Amino acid sequence: MTAPTDHTNDSCPNCGYPAMAAYCSQCGEKRRDRTDWKLSSIASEAFAEITNVEHSKFWQTFRLLLFKPGQLTRE
Repeated sequence: MTAPTDHTNDSCPNCGYPAMAAYCSQCGEKRRDRTDWKLSSIASEAFAEITNVEHSKFWQTFRLLLFKPGQLTRE
């Protein structure tokens, strides 16, 4: 993770496209604010990623560990 950027330079930190607003019109990168770097914000985002049933492999892995513990080792 990189440190919060200075917004005097309005180019995208991801692709370098100039004149970035809230989102980069070239690559879609979100401009990060000071609030995005708070521990509570980072923890909230991490919790959302882990508990997102649709995109998380955590629950698939957890289920295998509970019901078929040797299968992960074999794979």
